[in-house]
Amino acid sequence: MLLANLLQGTRFFASQVLTVRAVFPEVALLPVKGKSNVVVAAAKSPAAGIRLGLATLGPDDHARYRPYGVDLAEIAQRVVHERDYLPQLSGRGMVLTDDFAPVESLDRDAIPKIEPRPP
Repeated sequence: MLLANLLQGTRFFASQVLTVRAVFPEVALLPVKGKSNVVVAAAKSPAAGIRLGLATLGPDDHARYRPYGVDLAEIAQRVVHERDYLPQLSGRGMVLTDDFAPVESLDRDAIPKIEPRPP
């Protein structure tokens, strides 16, 4: 599993997500409420398991993170899956490799932000 905190809104962000997606078969995005940050969660198991795993944590788990301002149930509701983010990112970024990674040019062009579907 991979968790990475990324800053969205540029072609570099799109390229980072597409690169992670090229390595991991299942990738979900967790936009941080009120911020430009997105946590990328990648796994070799189904991405739906990420949402299900967050939603099924017990009361002790929720209580453990609450003092830090983390609402696990809210995070589970904000998970954005491929069907919603890939159409926005495909064609706006590229898979980065050791041979070609033009980070500077990808970070200057703004693209729309990823948002969860309304409940």
